[in-house]
Amino acid sequence: MVSTEKNDIKVWNFLNGTIKLIKTLQGHTNWVLCLVYSNKQNFFISGAQDNTIRFWKLLDQTNWSSSQPYQQHTNTIGCIILNSNEDLLFSGSKDKSIKVWKVDFNKNILTYMYSLDKHDNKVMALSLNQSETQLISCAQNKNQIIIWERRQQDKFEFKHFVTQSIQEEGLKIKFIKDNQFIWITGGKQIDKLYIFELKEGVFQENQEKTIQLIKNNQKPDQYRFPIIYNKERNLIVVRHKTYIYIIIEINNGKFKIVDQLNCDTIQIYGTITKNGQYLVYWDEKSQAYSTYELQNKQQLQFNIY
Repeated sequence: MVSTEKNDIKVWNFLNGTIKLIKTLQGHTNWVLCLVYSNKQNFFISGAQDNTIRFWKLLDQTNWSSSQPYQQHTNTIGCIILNSNEDLLFSGSKDKSIKVWKVDFNKNILTYMYSLDKHDNKVMALSLNQSETQLISCAQNKNQIIIWERRQQDKFEFKHFVTQSIQEEGLKIKFIKDNQFIWITGGKQIDKLYIFELKEGVFQENQEKTIQLIKNNQKPDQYRFPIIYNKERNLIVVRHKTYIYIIIEINNGKFKIVDQLNCDTIQIYGTITKNGQYLVYWDEKSQAYSTYELQNKQQLQFNIY
């Protein structure tokens, strides 16, 4: 498991819900804000407030090699994702752009390819659909959801802005299926999860499936701790304001909150294990990592370790 602490990256051994620190990695000159770990090899990629991306590769049981810092962005990098083949990286930044990179694991290098420029505010979240024909992004402003489509020579290009029923910004977005994504409000006044579905070639909001989250008009949401979707377990993990929600899709195609955890702080950063068995997060109130086991595919419950 990897996590961040200001400029540093922490590498942990994770076994049966117990974590143990094994290495601290240094290289970035400002806070590390996002990480993406390979599902195929022992490497991960980091993005930071120093406007750079680094590629980290495991050399042996405890030693990691960092690539040179790669800089194409002119401001903080807040989100990064890999495609399923792990040969393309997408990075979103406060400079309002999305950069696309070629990943070469064997050589431990990234190669800048091109930029996607259509947002008028900082890019907060990115997601690819399952067939990887479309990329979705949202920025920190109202009406800032964009669909990008893979076209000639596998290059992604602007397709359309997504029309929303409310004038509200959102900080998190995630494809659940090729024809469906979820988006969550980020401001103080509205606390809802919206479902968008493909109709006649355009993504449209399905208001019948909107989920009301716990109301809290005192605090805005935070963009870190992006939405997590585990298809095999029919499991969606959403952190919104002070709560972590466990959501599943039910038989009629709608979604249902089956459990929730109040951490009493908006500063919560976490993830789940690849098999969807454990939730691990750090929160500002406890100043510590907490590990929970997610039990039963349909009746999920938090069991603390």
